[in-house]
Amino acid sequence: MKKILNIFLGLLFVNFVLFAQKVVVSEYYNVTGDPLGEWTELLVIEDNVDLVGFTLRDNAGSTPPPSQWTGGIRFKNHPLWRNLRAGTIIVINHRYSPYQSVDVDKRDGYIEIDAENETYFEKRCFSCIVGPEWYQKALNIAQESDILQIIDQNDNHVHALAHLPNAEGDWVNIPSPKVAYVGSIPRGGVTVRVCPGLTLSAYNKGFDTRKEETEQSADYITKGKPNNRTGNINQNQQFWRSLREPNWNSPSANARVFRDSVILAWNPIADPNPSDSVSGYLIVRIPYDLISSAQNPVDSRTYNIGDNLGSGTVVGIVNYSQATDLWIEFPCNAEYDMHIGFTLLGSVVMIFTKM
Repeated sequence: MKKILNIFLGLLFVNFVLFAQKVVVSEYYNVTGDPLGEWTELLVIEDNVDLVGFTLRDNAGSTPPPSQWTGGIRFKNHPLWRNLRAGTIIVINHRYSPYQSVDVDKRDGYIEIDAENETYFEKRCFSCIVGPEWYQKALNIAQESDILQIIDQNDNHVHALAHLPNAEGDWVNIPSPKVAYVGSIPRGGVTVRVCPGLTLSAYNKGFDTRKEETEQSADYITKGKPNNRTGNINQNQQFWRSLREPNWNSPSANARVFRDSVILAWNPIADPNPSDSVSGYLIVRIPYDLISSAQNPVDSRTYNIGDNLGSGTVVGIVNYSQATDLWIEFPCNAEYDMHIGFTLLGSVVMIFTKM
């Protein structure tokens, strides 16, 4: 049966930004008196990032604050830290606990691991001795003031997030990009975070006297997820998604319809590292009269054939970005299909085919 296809292209979101740094400190959590339970959240900005040799450290001196780099961890030469995709979140729990999550499968864009894991990290001291002093001092957030800094394999500055009442001490010597919440942490159980964080420039706000891009609060603690605060919900999520969405240049598609199947064909998305099979395509079938009830894919979820997205049903999954067609079996009276390009967790371009 021959049918005429009308193809409609819809672009959800594309963000063309030139990034100045490979990774940023997005948020950190403080516990009173003990680093056990504290954590730092990193966000990868560029694609195919290699963090081997990078170091996460903190500065918690108090004469004047902050004035002493204590210790931290160096990323070991391990495949986990190579070819990291833009939008990957890395949560580092400052101390080991059997009750904490461990996730070292980076294909979904999320890593969580403790700083004492010697498979992935090497302990470093700048004003302590590796051993008991490292446990007492390194990555132990001070409430008066502290700086969480990333430095590269040559110990050059990459990015820093801090909280401090005054712009003094080692904060002054750190070049951009950096951002600081102006003030101390009043108690444990709060995070210092970049928020609203709608663009990369928020992570380079400097000494944020007006608190335009920083927050410290026990509310809206979002470990491993985009940052929020009262009045600024989901803006940081938009930035994170822009990092994860693929670049699909001039998307086009066509379909060949048969009695009981259809062959979809499209031009591939741009992918700097197609061999890792992180980017691909999700094909969702939606009845034409139920388009308004269809839903977008949800971050952090892995989909399977037959899963529902509102009124839509997943009918195809292609885990290779350079694939350009797919044969799908369904009756010829199907009225509507949606073809979504995705990478990691976020979708970008929808191609609609009406039959």
